[in-house]
Amino acid sequence: MLMGQGQATFICFHFYFPEGPFVPKDFVDPGYPAIYGDGAGLTVSGCDFTGFNRNHVGLGTESKSTIVTSTRFLGGLQLINLGQGKVEKSTDIDE
Repeated sequence: MLMGQGQATFICFHFYFPEGPFVPKDFVDPGYPAIYGDGAGLTVSGCDFTGFNRNHVGLGTESKSTIVTSTRFLGGLQLINLGQGKVEKSTDIDE
């Protein structure tokens, strides 16, 4: 969860669906996104979300500009945007 005035950047991360007794309950909930941003800015580039088919990115009401580019998604990008900031998506691959 990202909140506040700072910007966060994820480059070349591999996100997977975790299992096991040490994973927080809200994270295994299919409605909870792998990345949640509610602040100044978010960039996701060159990442891999092919281990699960559920919400990938969630943006809260305070979210600003968001860039998602050159990233792989199982079933296509699933992005929930509750904010008014601009979202730029390009060159992503659906697997």
